[in-house]
Amino acid sequence: MKFLLFIPLLAIGMPSSCSKKSATQVHSESSSQTPENTDFSAFISSPGTINIVDFTATWCGPCQQLKPVLDSIAKEHSGTVQLRAIDIDKEKSLAAQKGVGGIPDVRFYINGKEVDKFMGAYPKEHIDGIIAKLVKNHAEELKQNTSTPAAPIQPSTTPTAPAAPTPPAAPNSPTAPAAPAQPTIQPSKDNLLPPGMSKG
Repeated sequence: MKFLLFIPLLAIGMPSSCSKKSATQVHSESSSQTPENTDFSAFISSPGTINIVDFTATWCGPCQQLKPVLDSIAKEHSGTVQLRAIDIDKEKSLAAQKGVGGIPDVRFYINGKEVDKFMGAYPKEHIDGIIAKLVKNHAEELKQNTSTPAAPIQPSTTPTAPAAPTPPAAPNSPTAPAAPAQPTIQPSKDNLLPPGMSKG
């Protein structure tokens, strides 16, 4: 009797998720290298970003509840987070290779390595917390991508610095040189002396 009471309590505390009836068929399929698998590997290996993979299906209610939450998170963190939804009915071999049993199955990758995951329709606050933790714990790996675009921006600002000095101002000062003023101070040809002075 105690065992029967425990099961509903456990179900209440867990986020909702779906489990496909034909999950054994999904796992029994071969996991050969397909274009989907190659594309998946390229996506999760994108450098300098948190790459979120959402294993989902159109018939799964919790998946449909989670989808707008993940979309809004991806928009809010567009420079840091990338999102890809994978329909397990369309990409069965990939789902089998990754051992997807229940959905939604959400996984977080950085530089091709799985760094976190959860299963079920968790609220936005929970997922934001995961992202904040990953940004803190993997700051160096995430900086690698942001440092490369910053480098080209700095050289473009450096050329503006030589343009800012005013070499035209230097040519302006030679246009009004002291040389023309000096001939006016030269002695006159008439040998005129100031009053009260005589030529000695």
